[in-house]
Amino acid sequence: MIVAVAILLVAVGLRAPIIAASPLLHEIQGSLHLSSAEAGLLTTLPVLCFGAFSPLAPLLARRWSMELIVFCSTIVLLAAIALRLVPSTPLLYCGMLLAGIAIAIGNVLLPALIKRDFPQNGGTMTGAYVTALTLGAALPAGLTVPLERAGGLDWRGALAMWGVVPLLALLAWIPQLRADHRVADAAARVSLRALLRDRVAWYVTAFMGLQSLGFYTTTAWLPTLFVSHGMDSRNAGWLLSLANTIGIPVVLLVPVLCAKMRDQTPVVLAMAALYSIALAGLIVDPIPLAVLWIALLGIAQSMTITLAFTFMMLRSPDAAHAAQLSSMSQFGGYMLAAAGPFLFGALRDATSGWTVPLLAVVAGVVVPITLSGIAAARPRFVGAAAAG
Repeated sequence: MIVAVAILLVAVGLRAPIIAASPLLHEIQGSLHLSSAEAGLLTTLPVLCFGAFSPLAPLLARRWSMELIVFCSTIVLLAAIALRLVPSTPLLYCGMLLAGIAIAIGNVLLPALIKRDFPQNGGTMTGAYVTALTLGAALPAGLTVPLERAGGLDWRGALAMWGVVPLLALLAWIPQLRADHRVADAAARVSLRALLRDRVAWYVTAFMGLQSLGFYTTTAWLPTLFVSHGMDSRNAGWLLSLANTIGIPVVLLVPVLCAKMRDQTPVVLAMAALYSIALAGLIVDPIPLAVLWIALLGIAQSMTITLAFTFMMLRSPDAAHAAQLSSMSQFGGYMLAAAGPFLFGALRDATSGWTVPLLAVVAGVVVPITLSGIAAARPRFVGAAAAG
């Protein structure tokens, strides 16, 4: 029980310190006299780090225990949050960079810990883990500005208050330091080169990458889409919050359901249907039924991220493979996701409308994520260790 609480507190901290910057971005930009590109880099930089530094986690886990690495990465995250308090623009960027590196390590190792420590309740724990990630994104998005105003804080203080989450996680993680489980203890050393030749690993990686691409693209542009159709910006923001929270029951249910299924294809097809209907509604007439389209999109995207982490668990025979597969899929996923908002915006500028960019999401995300999901849903393990 203590291990579960510690994992979930760390999971909330994997999103909150980064997402908290989004509602404050306009204030930060004005305070530091940043260009739009410079301000955008504040949120893009951590996402790039999520991908670029994810391969580091399995390497560290071969030398030291996963518990120690998670503990140290949480200390780095707290240091990154503290750096953002210093009145220095370069240190603000350094803080975002360090936060991205620390979170990349946790992103990879927490699924491996769940695979190792909860072999009989992996579905339930995966659901709880993804719920914690969701809350770690939804709470800062909705509460940062109200808490800033209620507390009379500036934007630096508002960012710093979310350091409470990793601090609590750090305290909860101290008892876990007595363990000394390394990835190499669980199985023979897993070669990344072997996974790169494994089709199942590529199916899982493609699914993770495409769900990240769809999520970050729609998160970046949905409010602008609604405002361009005449909606008040505050209402558009609440719709984005709805998209991030309405799927929480789905996040809890899907991993448990998938764990009981030999083949998860029906869940993949249900996700694809909801995604397609939501995007079709946004293309044809977004405003009158905006709540419905956003609800369907939020449920579909909750299913995709839950399936992505569930596939990492179900397709791995042990914690060593789970760590390496998590690293591979998140490296590809987040590097791909970082390009999504830019490409969507470029299509918007080139066509002066929303139809072509949204159709590109259908063709470039929904169709291939369905195909990769069907392939990843088949009951097979990655790695030569499971070949027999």
